Amino acid sequence: MTFVSDAFLYLCFALLIGGLLSLAIPANKQPNVQVPKWVLPLAVVGVAILSFMPVWRIISYFASDLGFWITFKSVLFTFEEGKAFLWTLALSIILLIILTVYDIRNQPTLLVLSLLLTLLMVLALGWSSHVASKYGEVGFLAHTVHFLAVSVWMGLLFVTGWFAKDHRNWLAFLKWYTPLSIICVTAVLFTGWLITQYLAPQYVGSWVLPYGQALLIKHLFIIPLLVFASYNGFFIKRKFQQVPQYNPIPWVRTESVITLCIFTITGYLGQQSPPHDVALTLNENKPSQLFLAFHPNGVDPKKLLLLDFNLTSILLALLACLFLIAGTVFYFKGYRSFLTLIASVCFVITAYISLMLSVN
Repeated sequence: MTFVSDAFLYLCFALLIGGLLSLAIPANKQPNVQVPKWVLPLAVVGVAILSFMPVWRIISYFASDLGFWITFKSVLFTFEEGKAFLWTLALSIILLIILTVYDIRNQPTLLVLSLLLTLLMVLALGWSSHVASKYGEVGFLAHTVHFLAVSVWMGLLFVTGWFAKDHRNWLAFLKWYTPLSIICVTAVLFTGWLITQYLAPQYVGSWVLPYGQALLIKHLFIIPLLVFASYNGFFIKRKFQQVPQYNPIPWVRTESVITLCIFTITGYLGQQSPPHDVALTLNENKPSQLFLAFHPNGVDPKKLLLLDFNLTSILLALLACLFLIAGTVFYFKGYRSFLTLIASVCFVITAYISLMLSVN
């Protein structure tokens, strides 16, 4: 369950970045967002503590051979993960002091400094990532841009969705948030594609492994997230014209729940061996139990997996599309937002089964 700590780490970063950016935005350009005073300091503490978990995993792995304290000092001062944690810890302490001692909303200099410290923590996280250790500066840049874009996009969404006291100025908010989110989504998709090319170049073939399974499910969750985010960004003005009392906040919260699912899956990905070469990875790791549930006879490591759709998989794919359409109907008809969440989960399940039955 260590992947849960990574999911909470991503959430803490998103809340921290979203909360700080919200403080920098004029009141007439956003809803009445009132982030409780304890949220940002708690997010900083969360970043500091949860950033230690990858270090702890390494220490636990080697401690039995070398001894705890020798391993602890070695990992902390010689491993990239350890050095990144020390930087993160130092930056977190400084940021925590600023947030607890000063009211940064009324002090632009301290607000900018807080954002800068947070950015440096994101850089430290990117430098200790797997893709950075494997591919150097290019991997570091891809991971950092990817993570920062997600944190800005989703951080503002979390803060607005859960801490807005009303939805006034919503159109003024979307006027700047929509283009910003488009930039972030573009960066996320491009860097995500780049990271996938580095870590799982045999995309369909990687589905036989836990990493590939998690990556596929994550990508399937991203589809409804993008669909309903586009509705909230581009069709909201028409909704206000049709229903002046329309409240978009429940739909934003639905987006945030889907995002939490993606954060959790991303945390799980961080605990798995990236299949740079599927055949070689299978020699050291067992196939995914999910994959074996659909293909109990296993797979030949030397055989390249391909998609070969059949009647059953095509029908399931059509059913998945119907669930996505149903979610769209729920949105435009003004039904409860949790119905869209259920439709999104059903889309992911049916699309996943369709793809698993198509692998040959």
